[in-house]
Amino acid sequence: MGVLFLIFALEFGFMPDLYYKELEPQEVTESLNGQCLYADGEIGIEYRGLFALISTRVMFLKIPEPGYTLLFAPFRDIYGIDIGYKRGIVTAGVRHECDHPVISRCIQMEKTEHGGYTSLYLRISND
Repeated sequence: MGVLFLIFALEFGFMPDLYYKELEPQEVTESLNGQCLYADGEIGIEYRGLFALISTRVMFLKIPEPGYTLLFAPFRDIYGIDIGYKRGIVTAGVRHECDHPVISRCIQMEKTEHGGYTSLYLRISND
C-alpha cells in the first residue's frame, strides 16, 4: 500500500534589474525602479512516484509612494502545472507554464504581453 504525500514550497527572492529589464516589454522597463522582488508558491501531491504540482510566481516592484513607507506593486504572474512520474533519479513529465501581466494602479502600461508553453521532459537528478 502506498502513501499519499503532500508537497509544498514557498520561496521569496530578488531579481537584479538587468535581468528583468531585458525580458520585459519596453513599456514596463521604462517604469521600473530597479528593485524587483518575487514570491513563489507550490503545492501538489505524490503517490507511488506519480505527482501533480501547481505553482505560481508573483513579481513585485518596490515603489516609493507618498504616504507609504513601502509599497509593493505586482506586475506579472506566472502559473504552472506539472504532472509526471519519478523513480529513483529519473523523472519524466509534462509541464505547462503561462505568463500573465497584472495591471496595477501603480505602474502605467498601455500594452501588455503574455504567453505560455508546454514541455515534455526527462530529468536526471539526485534530489
